[in-house]
Amino acid sequence: MKKEISIAYPDNQRKLYFKNSPDCIYPFWHKSVGIHKTGKNFPVMVAKKFFNDLGYETLDDYLLVRCPRKRPKNLGFKKLCKIFGEEKIQRLIKESRYILNIQPGGDPDLFVYNKKTKETFFVEVKENDKVTENQKKLFPIIEKYLATVYVARVISFNKNNRKVK
Repeated sequence: MKKEISIAYPDNQRKLYFKNSPDCIYPFWHKSVGIHKTGKNFPVMVAKKFFNDLGYETLDDYLLVRCPRKRPKNLGFKKLCKIFGEEKIQRLIKESRYILNIQPGGDPDLFVYNKKTKETFFVEVKENDKVTENQKKLFPIIEKYLATVYVARVISFNKNNRKVK
């Protein structure tokens, strides 16, 4: 998987995000449960703002292949079914079942789309971690039925004086 995007953020914004400061330029995650309670969703919010600023709409609270019992009531899942068609979504779910029986989860962090151009893609956001083995198996299936999956590498402007490519 070599479809990567680099997104840089100013260091001070991370601090403002964790303080829930109104001066933070990134949207705050709307749920304070699970990993999101600890702010591990900060990189996802950086990517969300990046794509929103480019004119895309983003879904960050959707279920695609995980949580089968909750999926039918999930508004994000319903939106994906409307965009791609329920038949394609069900084929994706069926083909990914074996992978999910071994290790659940794996949905990309964001679904990104443009209503006018009909452009759609998924984004898995990574900061200091790597794509999991489960995701390496699942993402090609998502691409087969729905849309490209990109990896967005979120980095600090100041981290080791690295520059965005």
